[in-house]
Amino acid sequence: MLQNQKTLNHLTTVLNTSASAIIAIDSRLKVLTFNKAAQKMFGYTLEEMQISNNLHCIIPEQFISSHDKALGNFIKTEKSSGLIKSSVEVKAKHKNGTIFPIKILIDYTGTKENLVIVANIVDITKEKEQEAFLKDRSRLAAMGEMTSMIAHQWRQPLTGMGMAINNLLLDIELHDLDENRFKENLELVNKQISYLSHTIDDFKNFFKPNKKSEKVDINELVDKSCTVISTSLENHNIKIERNYKELVTILTKKNDLMQIILNLVKNSMDAYIEKNIQERIIYICTNSNEKEITITIKDRAGGISPEIITKIFDPYFSTKDKKNGTGLGLYMSKMIVEDHLGGTLFVHSKEDTTTFTINIPYQGEL
Repeated sequence: MLQNQKTLNHLTTVLNTSASAIIAIDSRLKVLTFNKAAQKMFGYTLEEMQISNNLHCIIPEQFISSHDKALGNFIKTEKSSGLIKSSVEVKAKHKNGTIFPIKILIDYTGTKENLVIVANIVDITKEKEQEAFLKDRSRLAAMGEMTSMIAHQWRQPLTGMGMAINNLLLDIELHDLDENRFKENLELVNKQISYLSHTIDDFKNFFKPNKKSEKVDINELVDKSCTVISTSLENHNIKIERNYKELVTILTKKNDLMQIILNLVKNSMDAYIEKNIQERIIYICTNSNEKEITITIKDRAGGISPEIITKIFDPYFSTKDKKNGTGLGLYMSKMIVEDHLGGTLFVHSKEDTTTFTINIPYQGEL
């Protein structure tokens, strides 16, 4: 008896000193455990939870029905709907009505009448706030880079327009108006205006987040992403060598994927420039199988050393100088691929070659 009490006291101490919220219920949905971390996280005492005899008070109203359905089905059949033994992010509700994000790992022990379901819960509010902060920083940095790219794209046509207009003004001043020359200069100006308008169309929706997936031709998307930076590539004598599989289409978030491709191509461009390598080619391949599409972006700009390759997806880590790098581009690219597109982003470097591989799974019928 004393040994049992000692064991119980020990378990109670372990539960109440845990940094994670721990909640346990039985097959009748009776709350057995609601440790101190859970009381602090949700604002309820163990007694209050046991009186209510359900978890509805800590679940946002819109999720109660699906929660009850999944839990009831598991208790009845003891078959998981995919949540048991896996860590998932969901929303929870505090006693004061505040909705906040949590990461929850659910497990169980026993069967039927002896079934006990245990949830280990971590409040991830600070993680989400940090993630949002990094997204904002990355978006601002990317917008700054995009503004610079627009300036490069516009400089040459603006110069051409200025020269054509000056020629027309000079002809007028010298009373030397030639109809054909006048028409040629106006057509040149009109052509450049059309180019500028097209450039704006390429840029205007670039950073708008996609709420829904849409059908995308991956080859066209890669080409459009490269067009955004084409003038900068030409100015630095960098060529794009394409190897596309025909008709690679997928349902995905177009602008998110464009942002990733552009960031990887720009990284390769920057590497060639910073290392002053003479032969400058960026190799882009697309491929697909029955499960996913693959985009690879490769350069021969010196490679990445083994000492730092494991860090390049970390926030604020950059191989560029402070003037040219924020250390957020690759971090955000990986996060967008994984969180928004459900895919993966890998890097492989050998000798002077660096290859980034994007895998995006099919999400449904096209």
